[in-house]
Amino acid sequence: MFGVFVGAVNPPISNSAISGMPRSMAGLAGALASTGRQAGTTLGVAVAGAVMGPHLAGGGAEFTGAAHGVWWLVLALGAGVAVLAVIASSGWARGTAARVGTATGAPHP
Repeated sequence: MFGVFVGAVNPPISNSAISGMPRSMAGLAGALASTGRQAGTTLGVAVAGAVMGPHLAGGGAEFTGAAHGVWWLVLALGAGVAVLAVIASSGWARGTAARVGTATGAPHP
């Protein structure tokens, strides 16, 4: 399931990162988006392992209880992403993007 969701999210992330940049910076924007995605995935696996690891060391019987902490963390991070999405699509954010685009020579959104 994780691979399906990452595959569904990858194209919009790359498109968003590249579409607002001048052509000369498109490669850099794509590289930064990809690096951020890889670093986030790595940190997510590390944090989930740190939360669940001590419970698994006791024989694995507490796996389900330990998984609840990870799911609450995922829920909190998802709520944070939703808040950032609302902020990023606000009139203030569009105005800022238009000003930055004018300064860099990028087309207006």
